[in-house]
Amino acid sequence: GQQTNGSLDPAIMRRAAGGTAAIAIAVLVAAVMDAFDENNLDLLGGSAGRAVFFTGLGLMGVLSVVVVSGRVGADVPVIGRLGQGLPVVGVVVSAVPALSFLVTVQAARVILFVGLALAGLFALSDASRRARATSSTAAFAISIMTSVMLGALAFFIRSEGDSRKIRTELFVAVLLIALAMGAMALARFLGTTRTSAPPRAQLDGWTRAAGIAATASMVVFAIFEFGDFGPALLDTYAANGIIFTLVASVAKGALVGLGVYALGVVYNLLITHDDGIGRPLVTIGMAAIALALMARLLFITGEEAAATQAVTRFRVSVLYYLLFAGWGTWLLSRTQFGSWAFAVGGNKDASRSVGVPAARTKTTLFMMVSSAAFVTGMVIAFRLNSVQSNVGDGNEFRYIIVAVVGGCLLTGGYGSAMGAAIGALIWGMISQGIGFSRWNTDWRFLVLGALLLVAVIVNNFVRRRAESAT
Repeated sequence: GQQTNGSLDPAIMRRAAGGTAAIAIAVLVAAVMDAFDENNLDLLGGSAGRAVFFTGLGLMGVLSVVVVSGRVGADVPVIGRLGQGLPVVGVVVSAVPALSFLVTVQAARVILFVGLALAGLFALSDASRRARATSSTAAFAISIMTSVMLGALAFFIRSEGDSRKIRTELFVAVLLIALAMGAMALARFLGTTRTSAPPRAQLDGWTRAAGIAATASMVVFAIFEFGDFGPALLDTYAANGIIFTLVASVAKGALVGLGVYALGVVYNLLITHDDGIGRPLVTIGMAAIALALMARLLFITGEEAAATQAVTRFRVSVLYYLLFAGWGTWLLSRTQFGSWAFAVGGNKDASRSVGVPAARTKTTLFMMVSSAAFVTGMVIAFRLNSVQSNVGDGNEFRYIIVAVVGGCLLTGGYGSAMGAAIGALIWGMISQGIGFSRWNTDWRFLVLGALLLVAVIVNNFVRRRAESAT
């Protein structure tokens, strides 16, 4: 690493102060506004609200014409620096009465709190990133302040949340994120003082011991769970089935192996003073956090079940979603056919000239899409217990939007299966969340169009930056 201690740009400090102020305002707004008020916001309603709304639309049109005509010069104070983003002023003016017509006080409280808190955290993270170029100490201080702010938000959410899930599960998740951010900032700061590459941890013997212990434990647990060796040991196979028994045996053996490996890491840290155990410690910590979260989500006590009546249900289509997302990611990133698909999508003639079978690749892709459509249709048919020819009408546009939101270009050659899966997840959360929020379900079409617009703009911007960098 390289430690920098130059003079800090005042703009970085202003950005950090602005982020802190945004988080403070978010907490103040959430504390002042009524969390149970379901009346309209009515911030600026009536004829005055309509006048401001149409004034903002007109201002947006005029400013757009001014920007397009090139009348905004770089030498104009403030306005010149805004550049092509100037029409956003009209959007902001129109948004004030529009929000007062569309949302309740309760919804506005959530929107303002989440928006201001995220904006403040983003400003603090950006200030820390910019500070790394001049002062590693300042970057570390801002990063720690960001994690502390996030932890404070977690405690505020816990105190304000009326739902048990908000008070516990979200509180724990936000605290873990804050802890991870602080740990990353500390590791990055310590890395700046290192003058050489970190050595490799001397854990070969402990790794073999962990593997042997894990394998032996899996066999032992499987033997005990498949057999009935006394009244204290239930016949797990008869109660839950062979798949559950095998998975439980493997999980328990893996826990034993992880424990042995962690013991070796601690031994090398305290006894041999090995300097290369940083990454193994991070691995153990991440595994412990993942196991704790899985245990908390999968298991619940009798008191908690009686208090919350929590019932977890999911469709088998979720498993298909995970399976095909992982398979598609592996196919596109790890196989020759995936490279052919990107090459043909980017430039068919150029790919053919270097020996890629363009026609065969396109035909194979069309066949794979048809097979995927068959699987989707069968999943829908199993869910509805009937066959209806008009179930998928209009979904083509939705699938295209999901792929574009996930980072796939309409022109081809760019994207990933994992990105498309994330886009589908975003759309599923929005479509379900609008209904759960008791909004008009027709709003999902507006959200869908806005998502497509933002995705296309960001997509083109990223592509231009990538092409200019190369």
